[in-house]
Amino acid sequence: MSSTSQTSELFTSSASTLTGTSPQPSINSGDMVTLTSPSLTELLQSIEDIKDTHVSPPRPQNPRMSYLLVEELDWETFDRLWHDSNLLKAVTATLWRANRTVIFRIMPNRQHEGLRSSFDEILLRVLLTMHLEPMTHGFRCFRSARVYGDQTTKEPDCSFYPPASLGPGIIPSPSLVLKMGVSESYSRLLQDAQWWHANAPTRPGLVVLIHTTRTPCFRVDIEIWTHVCNQYGSRESAPSHLQISQHLYVQGSTVYGGPLRLDFELLMRRPPNPLTERDVVMTDQQALYIATQME
Repeated sequence: MSSTSQTSELFTSSASTLTGTSPQPSINSGDMVTLTSPSLTELLQSIEDIKDTHVSPPRPQNPRMSYLLVEELDWETFDRLWHDSNLLKAVTATLWRANRTVIFRIMPNRQHEGLRSSFDEILLRVLLTMHLEPMTHGFRCFRSARVYGDQTTKEPDCSFYPPASLGPGIIPSPSLVLKMGVSESYSRLLQDAQWWHANAPTRPGLVVLIHTTRTPCFRVDIEIWTHVCNQYGSRESAPSHLQISQHLYVQGSTVYGGPLRLDFELLMRRPPNPLTERDVVMTDQQALYIATQME
């Protein structure tokens, strides 16, 4: 039996918890284009073709294609992708070495960059109010910085690394990752969240998912997922699962469910100074600002 036929759908859009492991991609979805054994030239052309579907506003009868599944790559091409995260532009990728499989995620450049820059800006601005800034306190925000698991690797849209994750001799691993997608790829976003739970060298305490719905009206949902230990488990040991802990959505000029809070200890991987430090709060106004970047 092929590795493709062994894979199964891991999540549904109604899932409120994510459990188990994610060794293989799930491919049974209408929002994905599939290629088998393409050359690098064919792969590049397919990515450009998918980008072209983002040029005009999507229609229900012609939805955006946001994902490209590539199977059975030759080893030379796969190794180039594995070792060079800058080989392909305006995409993020998840790679599985065991069967030379890659899932590329393609987003509109303007929306993609607008979201990442606005999220960075909000996060850094709030930290500055606590007298925390990157140059003197050693934390970093990265965009599409690849993280390597054992036999798989992945790129978030945005990630936050506290000082404890960047020291000498430490395998860098973010404390927060952000992924965005359009409505037809929500199940894929859940799979992205599960990857971080199952494969990151150190699990991020905060996984932020942002997705849009365009019919019957434009809506942006922002979810925060955190790790929860199963009964009799401890924070450091399995079994545990990801669970949605906060959710807001923006529709029109109204925000429902806000504000959102990013737990300081999960973000910085240390307790806050009670005199000057606190949770990072995303206000309704900031949520509206993010939503405008995705229209």
